[in-house]
Amino acid sequence: MMLGIGCIYGWSLFVPPLAQQAGFSNQQAQWVFGITIAVYSATMLVADPVRQRLGMRATGLLAAVLFASGFGVAAASAGSFPMLLLGIGGVAALGIGLVYMNVLAYLMEAYPQAKTQVTGVAACGFAGGSALV
Repeated sequence: MMLGIGCIYGWSLFVPPLAQQAGFSNQQAQWVFGITIAVYSATMLVADPVRQRLGMRATGLLAAVLFASGFGVAAASAGSFPMLLLGIGGVAALGIGLVYMNVLAYLMEAYPQAKTQVTGVAACGFAGGSALV
């Protein structure tokens, strides 16, 4: 899950095609990334109560649906900056925040004696997503 959502850190790979094919400026492309980071960070603040209420599986499923739907909106945007911003910077970012906290909570519950190690491995997985992109 962390590898999948980590693709957002490979955002710089999407900037040249967005500029060339959709006519976006570098500033517009960076707005998408900046809003995504802000939204997923804010989502992590409320993700644990969501996980506690829905459970890990349902939260993971919700996160996957949001993430995929956000990229679906972006893919269907036909070069519309507001739709790209909504899809990736809004909807997909909500999924990223939910996944991140859901995975961390699971790992810390499953390995209470090794919390720092498992959260480090999870963070590596998140960063590794950009390497896969």
